[in-house]
Amino acid sequence: MAAGSVRMVFRLVQKSEAEVSASFQIGVAVGRSSGSAVTRNRIKRVILEAIRLNQIVLQQLTNRQEMVLTVMVIFRGKASDLSETPQDVARCLENLKRELNK
Repeated sequence: MAAGSVRMVFRLVQKSEAEVSASFQIGVAVGRSSGSAVTRNRIKRVILEAIRLNQIVLQQLTNRQEMVLTVMVIFRGKASDLSETPQDVARCLENLKRELNK
């Protein structure tokens, strides 16, 4: 699923099949076309902070289903789009919530 400059890919597995004890895992990828290493790290920090602020959505989804949710967040915009990124992450998480509640 995608929203603005962010795309999310997810996978759900049973806790018995997963090799981790956490209820969800997050990964962030920012391509080199986004700028220098300093810029890419800034983008990663902004995305991770937006996820931290909205992590209750992820916890609610995984605790209820006894599943492990693995989410990969891919930034596909430009560094100038960074001001909209937290809202894009929140929209993606809401779309993910809707998709998993089906």
